[in-house]
Amino acid sequence: MSVVDKTKSALSGDKHDYYSMGPYWWPDPSKPNGEPYIRRDGVVNPERNGEGFDADRLSRLSDNVSNLALAHFYTGDLRYAQKAAQLIRVWFLDADTKMNPNLSYAQAIPGVTAGRAEGIIDGHRFIPVIESIGLLAPSAVLSQTEMRDLERWFGDLALWMATSPTGQEERAKSNNHGIFYDLLIAQFSLFARQPQIATQVISSFPETRMSRQFSADGSLPEELTRTRSWHYSHWTLGAIGKLAGLGECVGLDLWRTNLPDGRGLARSLSFMTKYVARENTWTFPETAFQPGGNLNSAREIAMETFWIAGWGFSDRSYSALGSFYSSQVTGSDVKFWLSSFQSNAQ
Repeated sequence: MSVVDKTKSALSGDKHDYYSMGPYWWPDPSKPNGEPYIRRDGVVNPERNGEGFDADRLSRLSDNVSNLALAHFYTGDLRYAQKAAQLIRVWFLDADTKMNPNLSYAQAIPGVTAGRAEGIIDGHRFIPVIESIGLLAPSAVLSQTEMRDLERWFGDLALWMATSPTGQEERAKSNNHGIFYDLLIAQFSLFARQPQIATQVISSFPETRMSRQFSADGSLPEELTRTRSWHYSHWTLGAIGKLAGLGECVGLDLWRTNLPDGRGLARSLSFMTKYVARENTWTFPETAFQPGGNLNSAREIAMETFWIAGWGFSDRSYSALGSFYSSQVTGSDVKFWLSSFQSNAQ
């Protein structure tokens, strides 16, 4: 499984460049070839997940490596770890198949742009891979040289994020994209043994994000304008929780950091808590709550948010809310992964 397997190429012509399409962009039926594509917010074009692009391939890599690493962790069977290491080598290390450490051509829009700053968020699928590498480390299935090369790869990706015009544009976003930028560059930098970058990002979060993106009532106003406002509110809070977890690695407590007026993660979680088991009172746009909507997905994202909050705040009331949603979620890998750790945490 490799970026070179896709049937299309990015504008660069280099199959080693990651290439994806914006999820909510569709052919314009009024144009002979459908281009330029037009936006339908919240409605995913299945073309994005086809063999021509890398998004689905990266998603499968992330899931497979995570599942294999967890299987090894719980069973001790070295075969799982060896297979995970093989997948990692193909995607990140082998000269013939590895991905170039940039996201310049992520979330392209046919007829509009060859790649967008918003595409950096595709990199969130690397987070489970990094966590899995940590689980695999004691097995020594990746050599010390390979570990150093992986650290260098993610360090190069973080450097590209910090210095490229694409990365700088994404950092300036005032919605979930800006917050995910912070999470990703902090995660990649920590893995690359550059904790000073994560420290800078996390310590500045109150000024750069809370003061600009958190409302007085705890809501995230940019997310409430979306057609999937419930999803994006929870997804963004989950990202902040993960960033707060990284803060613990550098001695910073983002969990309990508040602005002078009280805005902070706890208040934003309280805003969402009001709607637990009362989704019918959610007055903002959300396709999941419409007839035929994907309620399972909406409940899954809430489950993850509250379980993360429960761990971070050591607060069983948040954990209980996560378990409430877990009881309603079916067919979820996220539920499987998190529930095992949740059981150990209680």
